[in-house]
Amino acid sequence: MERPKFIPQLKNADKALNIAAFIALAMLWAMTTAAYGHLPDVIPTHFNFRGEADAFGSPGSIFTGAAIGSALFLLMTILLRYPYKMNYNVTITAENAAFHYATASRMIRYLRFSIMLLFIGIEYVTIYTARNPEFEIGGWFIAIIMVMIHFPVFFFLIKMSSHGESK
Repeated sequence: MERPKFIPQLKNADKALNIAAFIALAMLWAMTTAAYGHLPDVIPTHFNFRGEADAFGSPGSIFTGAAIGSALFLLMTILLRYPYKMNYNVTITAENAAFHYATASRMIRYLRFSIMLLFIGIEYVTIYTARNPEFEIGGWFIAIIMVMIHFPVFFFLIKMSSHGESK
């Protein structure tokens, strides 16, 4: 059986998440661009699980994070146009498609916004550490990253699972 093909109507929360994600993407680039001219000759490019800088590069490498964040933003934006191609833990029918498409799309919107916030945080820490080499972020930053990425996924998967197949 072929899945119904449509894009769910946006609710106010979806519109707000779209706007917030676009603003976060713009902030990511603005912060990165503004900091570029004020960086030392060597900046951290990677942090280990203890929050210690363990790889270094030129100031131009500061744009790598913004580029990766932008690519993820673009891929998730494209994915939102095809909710019927996403994977679901139930059989999608004409009766339950609207709920599952809308829920999965909202999850992608939350993830897109969360990932933009994470890249802002990563770029900020990179810039701050480049200017203050003795600074170490600590393991708490990794914990925040894990929660911000995994919480929306688990929340929305549970929400979709509790809805059932026939609704």
